[in-house]
Amino acid sequence: MLLLSQRGFFKMSSMSWANMPFKYRGESDFFIQLDKWIGDVFYEQLPLLGYETREEQIYTTYHIVKALRERAVLFGEAGSGTGKTFAYILTCLCYARLKGMPVVLSSASPVLQEQLTHPHGDIATLSRTLGLNIDARLAKSPEHYLCEVKVERLKWVPKHRERQKVLAWAENSTYGDRSELPHISDATWSQVAWDSGLRCDRCKRKGYCRFAKARRQFQGAKDFIVCEHQVFFNDLWDREELKLRRMVPYLPDYAAVVLDEGHLVELPIAKTLGRELNQATIKNIITDLSGLDGLRMTLLEKMEETEARARRFFTTLTHAVVVDQRAERMHINRVIELMDAAQLLSNVVEAFQDELMIEESMNEQTPYALALASHQDRLDQLRQGLRLLQSGEEHSVAWWEPEDSSAYVIPREYSQQLHTELLSKHIPVLFTSSTLAAGKSFDYMHHITGAMDAIHSQVGVPFNLHEQVACYVALDLPHNDDYLRSAAIRIKELLAITEGRTLILCSSPVDRSNIVAHLSQQDLPYRLLWEGQASRTKLLDEFRSDTTSVLVGNSFWEGVDVPGESLSQIIVLTLPFPRHDPLVEARRREAREKGLDPTETVDVPSMLIKLRQGFGRLIRTSVDRGLISVLDSGPNTETFDRVIEAIPKQIEVTHDLAEAKERTRKLLAQGS
Repeated sequence: MLLLSQRGFFKMSSMSWANMPFKYRGESDFFIQLDKWIGDVFYEQLPLLGYETREEQIYTTYHIVKALRERAVLFGEAGSGTGKTFAYILTCLCYARLKGMPVVLSSASPVLQEQLTHPHGDIATLSRTLGLNIDARLAKSPEHYLCEVKVERLKWVPKHRERQKVLAWAENSTYGDRSELPHISDATWSQVAWDSGLRCDRCKRKGYCRFAKARRQFQGAKDFIVCEHQVFFNDLWDREELKLRRMVPYLPDYAAVVLDEGHLVELPIAKTLGRELNQATIKNIITDLSGLDGLRMTLLEKMEETEARARRFFTTLTHAVVVDQRAERMHINRVIELMDAAQLLSNVVEAFQDELMIEESMNEQTPYALALASHQDRLDQLRQGLRLLQSGEEHSVAWWEPEDSSAYVIPREYSQQLHTELLSKHIPVLFTSSTLAAGKSFDYMHHITGAMDAIHSQVGVPFNLHEQVACYVALDLPHNDDYLRSAAIRIKELLAITEGRTLILCSSPVDRSNIVAHLSQQDLPYRLLWEGQASRTKLLDEFRSDTTSVLVGNSFWEGVDVPGESLSQIIVLTLPFPRHDPLVEARRREAREKGLDPTETVDVPSMLIKLRQGFGRLIRTSVDRGLISVLDSGPNTETFDRVIEAIPKQIEVTHDLAEAKERTRKLLAQGS
């Protein structure tokens, strides 16, 4: 638990920030003048500076103003290229200064955070061009910062080159930010990083360490706090408890929240509410305690027993995982053997904690006291996770993530907690994205958030798609085991139309690997790149620089911005239906319990939102041209019809390859 007091914080957060770009008298007049100023900025000031007037952007902006005025929840969908970030920056800037508190701008991806906070990003650009002097600061996850106490303890651990490098860097770092050490392994960083088990309230360096310095830096922001969804929701669930204990939450008090990439809030909500079960938790505690002198024999015995029981539990857990190579999150069968192993581990951990409590009482005035208290908190969290796992599928959702060898267990029902902790607080909460709705329906977002009374705003892209995009939907590919081989042959024909310059989107890592294998046999005259070859950033940089290359991926449906000649075609290899994902299965189960069709209420909306995200990768500016090719038309007529509905109405759809070829070549010739 993060507990850190800072004198004078509440005085700062309640101070009014008066640097408003217009004059007003009272709050009601504020919104009248804000409307006028917004109109002047978008219709007069920005066009004089070379920006296009986009009616879709202005429409979105006035809906944001409405949500701010009514302190309401907004579902605001604005197509790619609309300029929705300008819309919420300008409106929320004024609202932050009206209320004397910053607005939180939360997003799912580092890409958007960079777009907002970069020296040439959207916030700095508006601040500079309109003379707004915007104060926006980035609040990184606490795990990005070192803990000075852990650094001190690392000095007594056997050294190797990487540890020595960390210790040397730690001597001179201002904030202890991991970004200053990009090549340090996760294992070494975890030995010095802040973690949720630390007891900052009992630390002798409380308020004076570099982590506290980093916090003061972003807590002093007057206009905007920029963070990722994980940081925002971690803070949200703890805020009220910390305030009751007269402690300061991680984020300062805020006037409103913008949840950009709002269609991606479900996973961070779930993970931050739940508990992680990882064998490394026990291993690290045992390793840390083993380095201490003078431990009692009974404690040593409990350490050995806990380590052995944890080994058995996690072996049983991995055997209960339903392996699915297509899934990022795998289902856990809660068999009797697993439930028994969870109870036995919980019992042993409880006895281990009793012995640690005795050790704490004997070391109250020693350097070991803080470490012992931190271990108790970590073990508390482990037991909470075990209890949640034992509560059964009626009350919790559990899954295994092979990438980090961890299980996650979360409460099955979280929309009520989201309502209690955020949506009922009568502050504006703005969910924005280029894709929040499935077609015209926001039911999917209503279902995830429980915000049934949200204001709706929906606009398409501000481009002339009829003159910029051709669309080909294949109907003649086989729906059997021969699909990928046939698709590879068709892809070779499609690549010839745009001379490479193509992003191929798959629904799973398995499909990605298989299509890469088939394409490798096609003797393509273009460089083939695929996810997994290198880091995401490096792959995208190479795709942009090698203008005829072809990139294959399963996670590039969103967060990819490649304007210009390097991207002239999107190929949808397989429709992005949710796989056997435990989170999705929980929503399906809930739909069935309500008498609804889970395919129509969960699977299809989820697929359509992701599909529309994929389509949005192609046209990023008014001069982009290209082809959308959909090779997977779905398992039935109903799905095919929904796929066609997801294609923007301005775009002509053909099922004839020769016609698609001719139309695309004309579009590309017009753009050259």
